[in-house]
Amino acid sequence: MEEVVRTCEYCGKYSVHTFRYITISGYHIKKIITLICNNCHEERQLGKRLAARLVHDYDLRIRAWEADMLLRKNKIKKAEKKIKNALKDGPGHFFCLAMLAKCRMAAGDRDGATKIIMEIKRLHPDKDVQEVWEEVLGRVDSEDGTSGSKTSANESSRGSHKRDHYKVLGVSRTASQKEIKQKYRAMILRFHPDRNDSPDAAKILIRITEAYKVLSDPVSRRAFDRSN
Repeated sequence: MEEVVRTCEYCGKYSVHTFRYITISGYHIKKIITLICNNCHEERQLGKRLAARLVHDYDLRIRAWEADMLLRKNKIKKAEKKIKNALKDGPGHFFCLAMLAKCRMAAGDRDGATKIIMEIKRLHPDKDVQEVWEEVLGRVDSEDGTSGSKTSANESSRGSHKRDHYKVLGVSRTASQKEIKQKYRAMILRFHPDRNDSPDAAKILIRITEAYKVLSDPVSRRAFDRSN
């Protein structure tokens, strides 16, 4: 390889370019690699690599969205299979892991969902996972119909009658929806894994979310009050 100073056709500056000797039919021929300088070449190569990463990330997000659509149709196994295949191509991807946690939650594996969220926290310490917690621990239940019909609401409340949801949130039985929501948000922040290192924080967070899901829905709350 050989370096020469000439005008860059990309940035217009008088800077270093790299030549390479190649062999054609036994002759050494000096050929320029690129018409742009070394600095610009590196920047463009970096840009290409960055663009490739962005395309890959976008593809994984689309696959996570497709899995979410399957999950909304209650096709849990298909959704989980799709997102696991996506994670093979992008291990540790934030949105794919979040979707896998949703699948685990939809399948009734709360412990598995919690472990995945803790893994998200470990792999992505720069991201705020609070929304993921609320999405995974709360949204799946509402998608299953806990806020849409009396039957599902009654089933939800019957499954959690052993626990006093009012005590979990620290509110009175006459608390308004506004008070319940404010208390819920305060406790979510208090026991969020980014702020609370307690090993029981994840379990407490699940109880808080369950309590809020029952008490924030009028039908579920009435069913809970009648049985307690």
